[in-house]
Amino acid sequence: MKLIFDPEFFDISLLPRKLQERYLVYFSEDEDWYIRMQVAVSHNTPVHVLEKLSEDQDIDVRNHVARNTATPPHVLEKLSLHSDGSVRRGVAINVNTPTHILNVLAEDKNGSVRDMAKENLERRK
Repeated sequence: MKLIFDPEFFDISLLPRKLQERYLVYFSEDEDWYIRMQVAVSHNTPVHVLEKLSEDQDIDVRNHVARNTATPPHVLEKLSLHSDGSVRRGVAINVNTPTHILNVLAEDKNGSVRDMAKENLERRK
């Protein structure tokens, strides 16, 4: 029997913290990219899982790791160098991206990455 993790039907935040972590770890290895993406979005996802998902084969999963405010700076730094502009844009959008990374992204070759990084820097003033 396959478990289903869909935030429309299952609010993981209602579970005790330790049980949330177990579910998130379990579902981070699901074969369905959409399920892994939902794990990447959760602010309760453990750091080691976010680190692993930052290397996921699916760009949407990596993008959501980049946008997650719980993603640690060292992972954001690695994702800021990703070849896909949508992943770099996710880092630029993240309010917890360190300023030195945003300064680099503000000079990115991709216009939407540059714009989001500059917007994020402007909000910090």
